[in-house]
Amino acid sequence: MQRAVPVASRAANKAVTPVGEEERTKHNGAKVPAFADGVAGSDYAAVPLQATSAGTKREAEDEDEAVGEQGLVEIIPKDKEEAHAAPAGFATPRTHTIRTILRKGRPPETLMGSPAPLIGDTHHQTVAPSGSPTTGSSSNDCTPATSTISFDAVSADADNWRVDVTALTLQGQVNVADWPSKPTDTATPNTANPVDGGNITSGNFQSAIDDMADYNTVGGGRGPNWHSTAASSAHEWAHWNTDWVADSIGSAKGGNWSKTNQELDAIKEPKSSSADAAAAKAAMQGRVSARLTKFDNAATKRWNAIPDSPGVAGSTGYIAGAAVLATLISSVRTYATSKGWTGTSPAPGP
Repeated sequence: MQRAVPVASRAANKAVTPVGEEERTKHNGAKVPAFADGVAGSDYAAVPLQATSAGTKREAEDEDEAVGEQGLVEIIPKDKEEAHAAPAGFATPRTHTIRTILRKGRPPETLMGSPAPLIGDTHHQTVAPSGSPTTGSSSNDCTPATSTISFDAVSADADNWRVDVTALTLQGQVNVADWPSKPTDTATPNTANPVDGGNITSGNFQSAIDDMADYNTVGGGRGPNWHSTAASSAHEWAHWNTDWVADSIGSAKGGNWSKTNQELDAIKEPKSSSADAAAAKAAMQGRVSARLTKFDNAATKRWNAIPDSPGVAGSTGYIAGAAVLATLISSVRTYATSKGWTGTSPAPGP
């Protein structure tokens, strides 16, 4: 049996405004260039592409506070501002259902469509936390959903039944909008294609570098002219794989799934009260649900506390996107050097 956990209403929770990858600080309508250590230079070869400034992170509340809570803490989307209208050239929305089923003693299985049946004996093992969401392309954001589990009632000893968690399924939504890519056209917005006959020229190579280089600096983010779908994809999947699965679900600062799994498997029901496994499972369902509510709340509080702003330490989405852009910047710079082109970065706005 699987337990689907309802999401608590927004009205019952403190509002949190997420910062989206799309938004970039501007001065008098001009994009703010990035400089290493705040010093203007003629190029961006030395610009750090990972956050170096210290950021303030809200500490997640102790998970013990979840004991006795009614309902669930609301999950705040990351990059939700990117749900605004996309630039011309973006692809039409599409949605694919992808599910990852976690079984004890087996690697995660990711598949499209309905989940596969459980295979083999999984008693007395721990389900590893991992999973994949539904994907779309209407915006750039990541919103986890509450997890579902399957469990059996198995014999613990001569006198008791116990819970045996057999699968954990993580769910959510990851959207990555296709950034325009016109390989032989210099019109923007665009994705750099630094090859002969491509869209990088002596007149635009420096502006392309500038537009990408400040992605993960304070006041930066996705530029208006030069970016890539791969960078946005790396950004959003870092939210899912690192912020949600590894940190919020798995770590002791979040839901601490391994501990949760152990505590669920320790729930018992006397055989004197429940004659068979089916009756024992029904009798233990309430305690399973209560422990999962505690887990879900701890995971959500941790997720909501993780930063997601350019240039702020711990903003994994921007770190991942900047790494992709660093490769693209390097290819533009290499191509420009091979052509003997020189350029200077714009002066910062007032």
